[in-house]
Amino acid sequence: MARRLSDPATTVQVLTLVEQPLEAPPTLDERVADTTEALALAEVLEDPIRLYFAALYRRISAMQTGDFGHSTRCLELMQSLTEKLRQPILMWITKFHEAAEALVVGDHGQAEQLTTEALQIGTDCGQPDAVSFYGSQMVIVRHQQGRLGEFLPVIASVATEMSAMPAFMGAVAAAHLDAGEEHEALALLEGAAADGFTSLPMDIGWLDGVTGYAEVAIELHVVNPAALLLDLLASYHDQVGYNGLMPLEPVAHYLGGLASVLGRWEESEAYFVESTGLNNKVGATFSSARTNLSWGRMLGRRQAPGDTVKARDLLTMAHTTATAHGYGGVERLAVAALQRLD
Repeated sequence: MARRLSDPATTVQVLTLVEQPLEAPPTLDERVADTTEALALAEVLEDPIRLYFAALYRRISAMQTGDFGHSTRCLELMQSLTEKLRQPILMWITKFHEAAEALVVGDHGQAEQLTTEALQIGTDCGQPDAVSFYGSQMVIVRHQQGRLGEFLPVIASVATEMSAMPAFMGAVAAAHLDAGEEHEALALLEGAAADGFTSLPMDIGWLDGVTGYAEVAIELHVVNPAALLLDLLASYHDQVGYNGLMPLEPVAHYLGGLASVLGRWEESEAYFVESTGLNNKVGATFSSARTNLSWGRMLGRRQAPGDTVKARDLLTMAHTTATAHGYGGVERLAVAALQRLD
């Protein structure tokens, strides 16, 4: 209707308003087109608020395609407009996007500082989501630190409160795993797999839930759920999980691990190569360490000619990166995998 009326301001408004309700892996191409159009229109309007939100949603869709350069430019535009307008809600949104940027590159210390600042700004200006957004980002901070299990009570409480979003249970399963509670993690995985994961609606939380269950299936080598999850995620192999708050590893990273559980070695390696390319493009240090770890462990199991040498190189790189950046979980797993090679 806005296009029929040749009303660019309303067109920008509509295109930005529909971005979040439409956010799910199958709609990425559509959302890239919509947010690109919205940003181009907003740049010629004399309306800084519309320009701000057009940049915000273009940032999200750009990150999901692995276009880190464009995503960063959008954040810089958001920062410039925030500094100019000094509106508290924009200051809050920009701050938690800065925290998300730090998580993308694997700087969990900087991310913790920024998300704490965002919590204060959001609380001071009465944002009802301030606490939950802070908690969401702290889940990723603790995940990078290898301390996700410490957050299990908080994650379980949020999942109970947000029962209308079943995807939260994937995070609960992953937290049980990190806490060493493998039986509980397995029970949640098998419960979700019983209906082929159809209980997870295809919405903004779907990818978070599915990848949480994938973590459990990979670490515990649970074959049937791994096969289901591989089929569910395969169409989105070139995407990167990102909702403006919580960055995930590239989907290809999880697919590589799932294919490894199934003994589909060539497919697994191809996914790890794809994940490595996206990690390098984005500059994602934590994701790079995780992919090197998973790839090295896969080669250690496959045992084809030359695999042991390459596995040792990848696991050593993962260990070195994890030690340097404080990725405790990756460091522990890399040490164990290197010991198995020995």
